[in-house]
Amino acid sequence: MEDWRGWGADTAWAYFEVYRPTFDIWISIVTGDVRLDWSKYPNADEYKVYRSTNDPYFSPSAPPLTTTTDTFFTDAASHTGDTLNQSYYIVEAIESGSVVHTYGTVGEFDYPLYEGAGFATDANWVGLVLFNDDILMASQLGSDIPFCTAVSLWDVNEQTFVNSCVRLGLFWIGDYTLNIGYPYQVNVPTDEIYTLVGKVPPSWQVHIYPSTGTDQNVIVLPLDATVTTAAELGASITGCTAVSVWDPVTQQVGRSCVYIAGLGFWIGNFSVHPGGVYLINATEEVIWP
Repeated sequence: MEDWRGWGADTAWAYFEVYRPTFDIWISIVTGDVRLDWSKYPNADEYKVYRSTNDPYFSPSAPPLTTTTDTFFTDAASHTGDTLNQSYYIVEAIESGSVVHTYGTVGEFDYPLYEGAGFATDANWVGLVLFNDDILMASQLGSDIPFCTAVSLWDVNEQTFVNSCVRLGLFWIGDYTLNIGYPYQVNVPTDEIYTLVGKVPPSWQVHIYPSTGTDQNVIVLPLDATVTTAAELGASITGCTAVSVWDPVTQQVGRSCVYIAGLGFWIGNFSVHPGGVYLINATEEVIWP
């Protein structure tokens, strides 16, 4: 079954199969290392743990990272804290030498967060690229990010934020439900790296809208995206006129790749990566990719 999940009639959507995972494996960060815990599988003799770097939809292949009779494993060599490399894991239950169960893929994804210069708003962008059953609401995302003071949601038609969950002392006000594959602006008054952990969801599509303003959408590049530059991304989106990235230090658009229609090429190119958050200006409504 498929489902539309979104912010409202005039906002960007992510489109994917309804995702309500069964949790039989859990991932957490313990003193900077990835820890995996999984439920015991009946009659399993041992478990094989596999790790992939930057490939969330990988298939296990020999050799495994480790083989254990325990139902937990700590990876001291994960990419936690490395914003350019993400670690993903699959665990197989083995009985008499054969695979009898494969646990769902889990992973970690790192976002660099920065304090804005001077009296700035300390606005950063993160994507909800992994499913964590402890991060279903804006207040839970805010609480998971040290020192976060607000979690906000962009509306493309209004060209403003329509939902904002704000921390007041020990409480959060203005709470709302989060959605997988969506970008959220988080206000963080310090430099840090935020590590999101959870189950890898199915890939998603993004519904991009034009507006009466600047036509600015905010999207999260799917984890299996193959485009590597802003020009490639822009060219793959019908009606796209610019691809930009936010600079949290200066609190403004940092780089912008713009399509020059009269000349038929893009200027100001830069690299993009899966899971990254990008500002898309588009003059047509389109579902991408």
